[in-house]
Amino acid sequence: GLWHNLELVKTVIVEPQGGEKTDFDELLQVYYDAIKCKGVKDGALLVAVCRGKVSEGLDFSDDNARAV
Repeated sequence: GLWHNLELVKTVIVEPQGGEKTDFDELLQVYYDAIKCKGVKDGALLVAVCRGKVSEGLDFSDDNARAV
């Protein structure tokens, strides 16, 4: 389906439900690393809840965000 097709071209990362701040920080680092990686998968897709952890003081400037 659509999700599988996305995973073929992007590293898909989903914001976890609950968890520790350190777990979320590690997840963001995986996202940032995937953005910089140029290979079979070009970039990354971060799926997150509106007003969730991602909205808490994070800056998605330049290549870190191209669509919302």
